[in-house]
Amino acid sequence: MTKRGLLLIGHGSRTGDSAAVLRKTAALMMEKTNCRIFPAFLEFDLPSVTDAINAVKRTDVEEVVAVPMLLARGTHTEKTIPELLGMAPGKKEGELLFDDGRIVQIRCADPIGADTVLADILLSRAEAVTFRS
Repeated sequence: MTKRGLLLIGHGSRTGDSAAVLRKTAALMMEKTNCRIFPAFLEFDLPSVTDAINAVKRTDVEEVVAVPMLLARGTHTEKTIPELLGMAPGKKEGELLFDDGRIVQIRCADPIGADTVLADILLSRAEAVTFRS
């Protein structure tokens, strides 16, 4: 079985709240998969995407999927993340050169997007709020 690594990429924030959510999500994902999960942030929090890629390179991972923890397509999903991963303009796949000389394929997954699971989560959050009369 191929050893897969998932690079879970979030935006990051000055408050630190998003970092905690991303790290908790990474932990929940690790409970559900045999993949290694590498959290990373575009701004404000550490590890950076570059730091996370370097961490991946020190492992025996054989393929990598970058998973943006972002809602919609935009500059970060279409330009920033692919560039940070060394992908050619307009491409969503590329290669990582590992320290031992191995070349490992990396691909970008789509952002979360509209999904019934997301709709259910948002409805449950709305239902949890009660109005006082």
